[in-house]
Amino acid sequence: MLLLGEKDKIAHPDDVIEVIDHVGSRWADGEIIPEYGHLDLNLGENAKRDVYPVVQRELIKMSRRL
Repeated sequence: MLLLGEKDKIAHPDDVIEVIDHVGSRWADGEIIPEYGHLDLNLGENAKRDVYPVVQRELIKMSRRL
């Protein structure tokens, strides 16, 4: 699972989306979280509210594919 921050200056979303397109894995997935930078995805003030539910939902979907 790849999670992107729209404002990420370290791993720019356009570059990460290109990686998603070329991974070739049936598990490859990506979601862009608006207004988040690289570290904000984990350490941001509202990460628990905005990001963690996305991660939880995707992990549940992945576990169902196993």
